[in-house]
Amino acid sequence: MMKQCNQTGCPHEEHARGMCITCYDRIRLRRIGSGTWEPDRVDAQPVREHVDRLREAGLSIARIAHLAGISGSTVSALLYGQPCKGRGPYRQVAKATAERLTSVAVPERVDLATTPDDCLVPAFGTIRRLQSLAGYGYTERNLAARLGWAWDGDVSGLFTGKTQQITARRARQVAALFGQLQMVPGTNEAARARGAKKGWPLPLDWDEDLIDDPEQTTTRSRRRDYERSDGTRRNEAEKVAARRAEAAKLTRDGLSAADIAQRLRVTQRTVDRYRKTMQEMQEV
Repeated sequence: MMKQCNQTGCPHEEHARGMCITCYDRIRLRRIGSGTWEPDRVDAQPVREHVDRLREAGLSIARIAHLAGISGSTVSALLYGQPCKGRGPYRQVAKATAERLTSVAVPERVDLATTPDDCLVPAFGTIRRLQSLAGYGYTERNLAARLGWAWDGDVSGLFTGKTQQITARRARQVAALFGQLQMVPGTNEAARARGAKKGWPLPLDWDEDLIDDPEQTTTRSRRRDYERSDGTRRNEAEKVAARRAEAAKLTRDGLSAADIAQRLRVTQRTVDRYRKTMQEMQEV
């Protein structure tokens, strides 16, 4: 049963905001003239752009809808329209819907732990990790094989930096591999030379808390010359092992991570990684 217009003495049925179409138009025009009219529909484009930023940050349509307290179909229609009905993306959206969607804050960083596997996330952190490992002595194809990926243009684009987005599942795979290999130098000198030529930072040059932040940068460290007693140079794996052993000794001597970092001329984060690796080795 239709409601009656809420304007005194009007017998017509409700159309919008509790008023019939005649009363609604009269009051709307009067308030527009006085500058007090607040439209119940607003331009959809700014809202759509905000939702796009949320998705780029790793939020799925379902998650965005849940946080905004609206249906997933409403978010989908805002982005893509309703093709089954021959309708394109909304040009306008209800003001209440716009306010709910724009109230969802864009995360500063993607939370890979909670992002669905198939959701697209920014690729720059993944690119940094892969380039770093390649410059550490692992060939690009070897890394792809370790990840169980077929070598194709999409994978190649991660090493060249051309890929803009990647699935959360693949980003997690790369982050896990980076954690496994960041203190295990590769053996391919051609890959190492290519990384040096391109200036790709090595794994220990990155702070893991900053590697996914596009505003943060770092530079490739110089390879230190550690020598054996006979005067010949140690390879990269021996250099890392030597620094790790020295960090262990200094830890036993009671030095703080900051003091050890200063002595070894590495970051405190690197010392923390050394300690974590040593602890894991003791637990095995």
